[in-house]
Amino acid sequence: MVSTHRLFLCKNGPKDERRSDRDRLGFNSHQYVHEILILYLRPLYKKASGAEASVQTIEDGGSYHTCIYTEKYRKRLGIERMDWPSYSPDFNPIENVWLLFKTNYRKAVWERRTIPRSEKELIGLAQKV
Repeated sequence: MVSTHRLFLCKNGPKDERRSDRDRLGFNSHQYVHEILILYLRPLYKKASGAEASVQTIEDGGSYHTCIYTEKYRKRLGIERMDWPSYSPDFNPIENVWLLFKTNYRKAVWERRTIPRSEKELIGLAQKV
């Protein structure tokens, strides 16, 4: 089994682009489909031989992963999604990686005694960690 994790910088959309009251953080299904699914996940999925090799994606229960809009595009692109139980971080190894990343990131910020002030600085520190 091959497991691949990538970190993508997603920008929150401005309030006037938010499509519902549930879109509190400014990231929605339209952004997920067009900024992640099509640009990054689809090529990675194809590279891994996709459905022909029984490859499936694992996504949490975020509304932008499970909504009709995303499902429609996932089917159109031929991307299989694994059924995943709600609130199951113990089954998802990336949760352990996130814990380590956040701990090390906070430590790096503490050691620098300053938080990143720009997107470039933030990405640089994240890559270093």
